[in-house]
Amino acid sequence: MKVRRYSCDEVDENEAFSICSGSLFGSIEFASVWEAIGGKAVFWVAEEDNEIVGVMPSVEFRSHPFKRLQAMPDGCYCRFVCKTADKKLISEAKEKILVAIGNSSYAKCFIYDYFNEFENPANFQEHKISTQVIDISSPDWEPADAKLFTQIKKAESSALNIREFNGATDFDGFLKLVDKTEHRHGQKVRYPPEIFAALELLHRNNKNIIWRWAEIEGTPVASHIRLIENKSCLNWQSYSDKSYTHLKANQLMTYKLAKSLSLEGVKYMNLGGSPEGAESLEKYKKRWGGEVKTYSCYSYKSLLGKLF
Repeated sequence: MKVRRYSCDEVDENEAFSICSGSLFGSIEFASVWEAIGGKAVFWVAEEDNEIVGVMPSVEFRSHPFKRLQAMPDGCYCRFVCKTADKKLISEAKEKILVAIGNSSYAKCFIYDYFNEFENPANFQEHKISTQVIDISSPDWEPADAKLFTQIKKAESSALNIREFNGATDFDGFLKLVDKTEHRHGQKVRYPPEIFAALELLHRNNKNIIWRWAEIEGTPVASHIRLIENKSCLNWQSYSDKSYTHLKANQLMTYKLAKSLSLEGVKYMNLGGSPEGAESLEKYKKRWGGEVKTYSCYSYKSLLGKLF
């Protein structure tokens, strides 16, 4: 079995990437979003007798000798997309791809294995990450916390206007929400406007990116970016104006989306991990019910990678 690495420049006519079309995290378009922050979309492809077995999308940052690989960046997850149903071939392809990655010139590699694609890959270190996940598959699902449910019902009677994000009219207001949220948390703004602009372009024609917007009388209140992968909805980024906390926009937006996604066949709402020391955020997430899901991050560092 052969393993090859392709960049976006090499894949226009390559069938390897047609099999990724049903996956958001596995698509060329999503991987290319990270070019806005200096990333380069690459695809590790396993082939047997010149036939594709599977593809693992990833993003590279920086250049040799400091090159870093992530699958995928910034809270998103790795996908291994298969073209065959042969379990033996799939298992071998996964193993060969990780061996090839480990033998490459990367200083650092990070593979976030939320969907349990891999099993204890050799030469990679494993550490565990946790996130709060709600099962919303039942049409009768409701939040576990009675007080939270009351707040949601009260918010439904407010003047909040919740709709899909419109980049043409909402983008400047969105950037202000980002700035207010990060300032409130004592952090620098993490992402430049370019990455949101690239994501917004992709969102226009991709049903697996859900970008909701809440406003009151034309004033921005909150914005949620959710990503759908494998019947699971990831709460990727949420921003809000604290002066409108009393409207409970975040609660109402999450509830309405969960109910609508459940009807569309999405089974899980992944509220995402919490920064260390964010006890109030963890407490809020637990009010929605569900369980803590623990998954593996596999990492590799060369000698140079360990030094910086």
